[in-house]
Amino acid sequence: MQGNRPSYSYADGKFRRVGSLDLYAPGVLLVTVDILEPGTTHHWGPNHHVLVKSTLSEKTMGAFTRYLNKPGQKAFALTPGGMWAYQFGSSSTEKATRGALQTCEKSGKPGCRIILINDDAAD
Repeated sequence: MQGNRPSYSYADGKFRRVGSLDLYAPGVLLVTVDILEPGTTHHWGPNHHVLVKSTLSEKTMGAFTRYLNKPGQKAFALTPGGMWAYQFGSSSTEKATRGALQTCEKSGKPGCRIILINDDAAD
């Protein structure tokens, strides 16, 4: 454990895997895994995997995965009903947040809120 963040390290001979778990929002868990080859500079990751409750659609689950792999300043908005939007490549987190909220609100569904800013849970 590192603070309240569960983490792990596992070696199987050829590779070492280092990872962590983050609860982003109710029903949304992010698993991060780095794969290293000991004794070399080879490194694959971080690889992000999103685990969500089965009540979320596959489209929403895919959106989380795409969002986590996007570069730059970014934000992800979600409604309680599952509508989502994200903004990436912005010059600031404020612009990313504003863009994600505006796009989400265009869906006409109430309750859009930012749940991720960059790769961290929003307050």
